[in-house]
Amino acid sequence: MPKISIIIPVFNVELYLQRCINSILAQTFTDFECILINDGSSDNCPKICDEYAARDNRVVVIHQNNKGSAAARNMGLLKAQGEWIGFVDGDDWVEHDMFEKMYMKAISGNYDMVWCDYYDYCHGYDIKVQIEGLSNTDLIKRICNGQLHSSVCNKFIKKYICTNYDILFPSANFMEDFVFTIKYIYHANKIGYVNNTLYHYALNPYSITNDIGKLKIRVEDTYKNLFVAVDFLKQKYGANIIRLEPELSIRINHYKIIMLRIKETRNIEKVFSLYPDSHKYIFDKKCNVCLLTKILFLFATKKIFFPYILLDIFFPVKYSNHTG
Repeated sequence: MPKISIIIPVFNVELYLQRCINSILAQTFTDFECILINDGSSDNCPKICDEYAARDNRVVVIHQNNKGSAAARNMGLLKAQGEWIGFVDGDDWVEHDMFEKMYMKAISGNYDMVWCDYYDYCHGYDIKVQIEGLSNTDLIKRICNGQLHSSVCNKFIKKYICTNYDILFPSANFMEDFVFTIKYIYHANKIGYVNNTLYHYALNPYSITNDIGKLKIRVEDTYKNLFVAVDFLKQKYGANIIRLEPELSIRINHYKIIMLRIKETRNIEKVFSLYPDSHKYIFDKKCNVCLLTKILFLFATKKIFFPYILLDIFFPVKYSNHTG
């Protein structure tokens, strides 16, 4: 059995896929399997996957109808034989020694989860994680307020934790990393950090859309997964969920504003039913929310939507396929 299973969901990324797979096969740590889940790609991705599998027996290919990245990753988790799991997106790539450094850190410190720094090509800078010494609750808070990235791709985890606590990606295909990561962190006993930039998080220009139908689906998926996350945190923390404030409310209110900005999702009852406790933090001085956001939120509570209509016309919302 391989020590590490590296799971890569693949969907219409033919321009980037070879770069991604080559970075995996060039790893200095060689005891791994690379699981490529072709999620119904309509380009040359299926052929590229099969060609790599024919050349290297560490490459495992699964072809399935398009179900989204969450289902693809869950399939990878189901098929994974390694004790440790790494996730890479098909349009990203990793440093040649990423999994050696992550594995050695995990083993040497008896960690259940290890993070590394990553380079964010979406914004053009190196992201320093710096999680040493933080409690699990503090990590969840920092993910909630965006100080830490919720993506699973710069993290190295034990399959046992996923299996033992039934941790899978939720079915909705946006913000699924957020749900998965906070669940895993909650159940992890010890979390470590590799002070190296090992993951390259790229922005695929084809993943940005102005199509209102796709935007609506993504906003609805965000809404569903935020409900899942809040339900989980309420269940686990109970009255102590206050320990996650105001960071949790920062995250919730941020997406409420986005949901309200798109007319197809402007259902004030539905949006405000999501964690109503967050409303009291919108004007809290501790809550790092800009004045414009607060004003827009106030308009929404009064069912006044013309500012949102103007924003849709002059500043349309763009969403990326990348999660977090």
